[in-house]
Amino acid sequence: MGYAADPRTGGVIFDLTHEFDVAHWLLGPATVAAAVAGNSGVLGIEAEDSADIILQHVSGVLSSMHFDYVTRPRRRITEIAGTAGILWIDVDSRRLLITGTDGEVLQDDMFDGSYQDDFRAQMSAFLASTRGQDVPRCSPAEALSVLKQVLAARRLAALPS
Repeated sequence: MGYAADPRTGGVIFDLTHEFDVAHWLLGPATVAAAVAGNSGVLGIEAEDSADIILQHVSGVLSSMHFDYVTRPRRRITEIAGTAGILWIDVDSRRLLITGTDGEVLQDDMFDGSYQDDFRAQMSAFLASTRGQDVPRCSPAEALSVLKQVLAARRLAALPS
């Protein structure tokens, strides 16, 4: 697992930070209200292999996130439930599903590509923005806000800094 196994530089909270990005993008800025993390010992790594985090968004919305390296098959799902229905994103299968309040499927999309394609596109966009050829997809303020959430979650979970 490389860097992810190191308790100071890895673990699920540092490794799966894009869930913080998604929460920020869809629900707005937030602070970490609570965070716990643990190490099951199943994987033989020193870093945390599971964590649960609750965010309090400026809008008043609460969101909760569960991260783990242990669940098989692996799952990276984002679900946002509200008064108008449910938004469901499966990162691994690259699927977006939106259902209405009655369960009717309003949108069901599958996306081509792979993680490698995503990372290449992100790096290309980042490099283009550093050359002034493109506008960053995420403002420095948004990036700093998310980083502060990640660090606060680790601190609240009593993980090494």
